[in-house]
Amino acid sequence: MGEPWEKIFNDIDEVVINYNTHWHHPNFFAYFPTGISYQSIMGDILSGGIASIGFNWQSSPSMTELEISMTNWLAKALELPEEFLNTENGSGIGIIQNTASDATYLAILAARGRAVERIKVSEGIIGQELQVISDGTGELCYYSYHDATIITKLVAYCSDQAHSSVEKGVMLAAMRLRKLKTIRGGPFDNFSVTAETLEKAIMTDRQNGLVPFIFIMTLGTTSSCGMDPVDKLGPICKRENIWIHIDSAYAGKSFKFEFSIGAFLLCPEFRYLSHGFEYIDSFNMNAHKALPINFDCSPMFRDGKQILKYFAVNPIYLKYDDQTCAVDYRHFQIALGRRFRSLKVWFVLRNFGISGLQKHLRKMVDLAKNFEALIQEDQLLELFVPRTFGMVCFRLKDSTNEMNEELNRRINDDRRIHLVASAVHGIYFLRFAVCSILTTYEDIKQAYLIIHNFAKDVRRDMKK
Repeated sequence: MGEPWEKIFNDIDEVVINYNTHWHHPNFFAYFPTGISYQSIMGDILSGGIASIGFNWQSSPSMTELEISMTNWLAKALELPEEFLNTENGSGIGIIQNTASDATYLAILAARGRAVERIKVSEGIIGQELQVISDGTGELCYYSYHDATIITKLVAYCSDQAHSSVEKGVMLAAMRLRKLKTIRGGPFDNFSVTAETLEKAIMTDRQNGLVPFIFIMTLGTTSSCGMDPVDKLGPICKRENIWIHIDSAYAGKSFKFEFSIGAFLLCPEFRYLSHGFEYIDSFNMNAHKALPINFDCSPMFRDGKQILKYFAVNPIYLKYDDQTCAVDYRHFQIALGRRFRSLKVWFVLRNFGISGLQKHLRKMVDLAKNFEALIQEDQLLELFVPRTFGMVCFRLKDSTNEMNEELNRRINDDRRIHLVASAVHGIYFLRFAVCSILTTYEDIKQAYLIIHNFAKDVRRDMKK
């Protein structure tokens, strides 16, 4: 016999709340923000209550059409180029993926299909997209755009600070990956790939018989919030027929997590992020990070016809009349079924408005600026790289990696605040990310004092 709901609910504090890491605590400064708002929670509740499985338009018309509208709303609010919009005359498509990892993997597979097709055409090998050979044992299917004999020639590019999902995606797609060395400099005084490094890699790989087919560029690495210069790298990739996918997230190799910075395009002062977007083939942002939208919600934009060409599978039981009149989102993801994620986007965009979302983002940045100023005035601590948006990277002045590791350990063992550390090119530092919507300027000041006092202790103890 089942237990009464009251008893189950009373166990939540003891079993769940008391033993969880609370990402929305005002003293949580680790990893990245994870969005939350009453409006978004209501969207998820209704999604669960409606309980549709939106694999195509017929299975849930409102789910499909609202997602089309919401991704168009987002694209317009972010001022993305016209070709990103899902319109009658355009090739653009917006889809809300569950995570940036999924979006990256789909971009890799789509780019792989395009590269295989181009190689086959250049070699005069033109055949059907799908060939089926029937014999006494069943049917043997051959997928022309995913030809394993050609895939072995392909090589993907990313920076040496790219997210772990890039490496996993390329690995699962059975191809090579070249991690391009980043160099500190540029307009952000941070770590990014240069045009010279990209040109040299392309020349080397082509000389070795390899075909570069995709560059997963990062706007905001996890470790230091470095940004690959799309406006400098884009023309090279376009010339070389290399697919450009933008992972608009903090992404790093020491700690594997993301924080969408694409959302900051909502603010005019951050629109410089989109310089060079006319060159890109796909773009992804995590709305469930910087915006007040609950996990999971990771919009992906760009050329829907390309992805449809390489991903479509059409069994009879999924066909219906007027199938070409609307988007069938099953073609743009690995899974067949999907949740009604656009509800929470609809609620948040309508209730907050663009001005409300801009206020939310600017508060995050202002709090980080406040912490940055305290570090700049400190005699024991220094910035590792300049602050970017809501993240500040710092370390002890004139110190060893061991001293900074000890500082990080003492801060977290104390348990009043929570940070994580990272490393770039062998240099260890601490990350301070403004995460909670509950964090105030007073919380920032108290966090700084805790860090400063532990910095004094580490400096004293490790000099002995």
